[in-house]
Amino acid sequence: MIDSNPPISKQARPLEKDNILIVQSESEDAHQIDVFFSMRGYAVHCASNDREAIEFLEKNPVNLAFIDIHLPRKNLIDLLKYLKNKKQNVKIIITSKFPDLEAERELKTHGAKVFLRAPFGAIWIEKKIAEHARIEKGEKSIWGARKVRFPIRMKITIPYLFLALLISLAGAYIVSQLVQESIEERFRNQLLATGQIAADLIGIPRK
Repeated sequence: MIDSNPPISKQARPLEKDNILIVQSESEDAHQIDVFFSMRGYAVHCASNDREAIEFLEKNPVNLAFIDIHLPRKNLIDLLKYLKNKKQNVKIIITSKFPDLEAERELKTHGAKVFLRAPFGAIWIEKKIAEHARIEKGEKSIWGARKVRFPIRMKITIPYLFLALLISLAGAYIVSQLVQESIEERFRNQLLATGQIAADLIGIPRK
């Protein structure tokens, strides 16, 4: 079990290829995410507010940022605007200790796409990173409908199947029309013959 009590150093560790920025209002939440990445060899920096985060971003490259949704709303939006305007390559995951759908909808208008809710366990962090990767590739969030991919062979075959279906329907319509005309013709002939027989029985001369 991870001890959440040890204090978190706000001094930046030596920068590596992938650098993680954690912006959390509570040190316990920051510590859980910090441990996950530190144990995997990432360089992690923790900030408690938007000012500290921006100061670090101004001087250091960052690949991924975990930002607390419970920061003061104006400060949170200012940080997202800064990232959107000056650090477009930074992947953003918004964290929350409890659901706040209204806040999430607002933050989506400022570029936030992925939301991680407590508990901040390893499996959930990995899922959200994977979700962000799918969004970057143009696919939809796992919470929404996923794209359906068709093999090339199927893409080629489907138009021909559709054409064959149209030809079959057209052929069936033509045959049904011919059958209908044949039945009507036989009916008229039978009607004429019946009328003629009736006329003969009552002695009406034929024309």
